[in-house]
Amino acid sequence: MSFAGILLAGTVFSGCTSPDEELLKRYRSYYHRLPEDHPARFAINQTAEKPPSVSYRLRFGVYGDRAPDSVREQIRTEIARIEAGIRWTGGRKKLRLTIGGPPVVFTGEYPLGSTVSESANSVWSIRCDTETITVTGDFPDAECRTNDKQLYLGDALEMFFCTNYEAKLYREIIVNPNGTIFTALHVNDRFGSFHCLVPNGKEKYGIAVQTEKRADGFRLETTIPWRALPEYTRGNPPRAGEVLYFMLVRTNSEKSGERVRVTTPVPLLYSPHNLFGYIKATLQDEKTALHPPQTACRSAEK
Repeated sequence: MSFAGILLAGTVFSGCTSPDEELLKRYRSYYHRLPEDHPARFAINQTAEKPPSVSYRLRFGVYGDRAPDSVREQIRTEIARIEAGIRWTGGRKKLRLTIGGPPVVFTGEYPLGSTVSESANSVWSIRCDTETITVTGDFPDAECRTNDKQLYLGDALEMFFCTNYEAKLYREIIVNPNGTIFTALHVNDRFGSFHCLVPNGKEKYGIAVQTEKRADGFRLETTIPWRALPEYTRGNPPRAGEVLYFMLVRTNSEKSGERVRVTTPVPLLYSPHNLFGYIKATLQDEKTALHPPQTACRSAEK
């Protein structure tokens, strides 16, 4: 269905008896109308009616400490987020990752929610063997600002790995130039929320990071055992044909007291937790792999 058709379907209704009902129907129409894997799905799932969601408040008149007009305005704002996803041209990047083969390399950074690349000197890479995944980020930075308590509020590299896409179960790993490591296990539910199932603790599952600080930037190389990821906790090795969904995220603290800048190696909409936009990597063995080193543009399948 075209974008215009989707918007029309979300706008025109029969039997509406009030502006609030029309607003609610438009808000909730996207949930079943758009495909499960649509780029806007992360925002669409958040329209599911459950207390104390805005649709629940408006439908049943349960406003609590909220003014009715503020609830209506929030619904309009969330509709605008969904329609931004309908217009989104970033798409999902697809590539092949060779077990024991050369890395896939990305250059540049895309600000969250943008399809325009910046910072051409930034280099990201991912490779794997039968035991580990290795992720490298090399970034220019005039001044390194870290936060060892909440790593994502300072200069850091976030990594998200989903090995069970049907269950929407994924591991988050964050490292910073000080060598500090955070890891947690999350699940994305049908209401569009992500829940931390296993919070950060002493157990780091053998995850290790090597850091290099320079006057003009820093480099982080993180090694993640496959057994740290769901579906591989028994020590079973990766096999050709299996699929790894992943996203790499840089948080950049440019000025003290200001929000960090969030960038990715490929376009990503909404949030680093938006696994509906994660890169889809199909694993292959060296026998069937193409031997030249891959780049993002060479390996991506449109």
